[in-house]
Amino acid sequence: MWSRKIQRLGAVFSAVFPAYHIQPFKGSPDRLFFGGKPLKGLFVFAALSRIAFAITINIPGDYSTIQEGIDASNNGDTVLVQPGTYFENINFNGKNLVLGSLFLTTGDTSYVSQTVIDGGQNGTVCEI
Repeated sequence: MWSRKIQRLGAVFSAVFPAYHIQPFKGSPDRLFFGGKPLKGLFVFAALSRIAFAITINIPGDYSTIQEGIDASNNGDTVLVQPGTYFENINFNGKNLVLGSLFLTTGDTSYVSQTVIDGGQNGTVCEI
């Protein structure tokens, strides 16, 4: 099981950083090697955990407001908002994430107009 996870992490790392060649060592499939030297598991986990394990946060399924979903997110995550009107102002707080309606997963453009953030004319609706 670990060898598959390690191979996936190596593949993700190589895709994100193509100049580096990371691969599992045939004699030890649970270890990654860079330039013939083993990488420590903690380094690999720390370097790749957010890349390999970005999550989708569903609003209102996981959190009742978009801002709560943004606050709970990490860089690289997706905050997916179900159709409806959300009465709030949101702030990304400098996070690099994707915020979108079900259009992201379905390609159905009708979700764009069905998913509304209404700031109630109370300042900026969305701050990045």
